[in-house]
Amino acid sequence: EKVFAHELVHAMVNDAMGAEASTVLPLWFHVGIAVYGADQGDQMLQNYVYATSGWAESRLLNGLDGPHGAMDYAEDYLAFKYIFEKHGVNSLHNFVRFVVEDKKPIPEALQNSCFEDWQKFQENARKFGLQAIKDVGPPKRDYNGKPY
Repeated sequence: EKVFAHELVHAMVNDAMGAEASTVLPLWFHVGIAVYGADQGDQMLQNYVYATSGWAESRLLNGLDGPHGAMDYAEDYLAFKYIFEKHGVNSLHNFVRFVVEDKKPIPEALQNSCFEDWQKFQENARKFGLQAIKDVGPPKRDYNGKPY
């Protein structure tokens, strides 16, 4: 169900903006909105934190630029959630408008919508992610040491 919902969010975003317009949004935004919209984020983050126990910060928060793999979904979700929770839904709308309609580069769109330059946004999104990882905590284990 959640995977279907995730893919449906991608389809809805592409349909709402037009597939060509949606290609200018960064990958972290596409994945972040799909994970958020499908309500996969918190469970995914918990699963990834538990799977990378002791290494979560370095494995999950490796930057929004560069190659993208499955473990990056948590970071993408957290970056999207950071904007939503710290700057509000209007900042998300404005970010999309600045990128798609006004054809602003990503750093400029973030500056205009969230009032943070690209470097500061990455730092703050990382701090937000670190706190989210900390909030998950270590996996709970039974008396035999097995996670539950």
